Amino acid sequence: MNDMKDQLLRIGEVLAIAKCSRATLYRRIGERKFPRQIKNGASAYWKASAVQQWLDALGQQPGPESVATEACGS
Repeated sequence: MNDMKDQLLRIGEVLAIAKCSRATLYRRIGERKFPRQIKNGASAYWKASAVQQWLDALGQQPGPESVATEACGS
């Protein structure tokens, strides 16, 4: 059985979830504000569970921004 924690996401899926550009996503990774990718040769993947934890943490931040409007977490 495939559990969410076992799933790997590709860049397109991550960008759709994070609602930001590729450049912003990689900048957030460099700032340690977004989970690092897992590299497999020339490909990069993200653990679905790590992205979900990031989303959960982003939703718990105080402030008027919602996940939908400021998903890549400034």
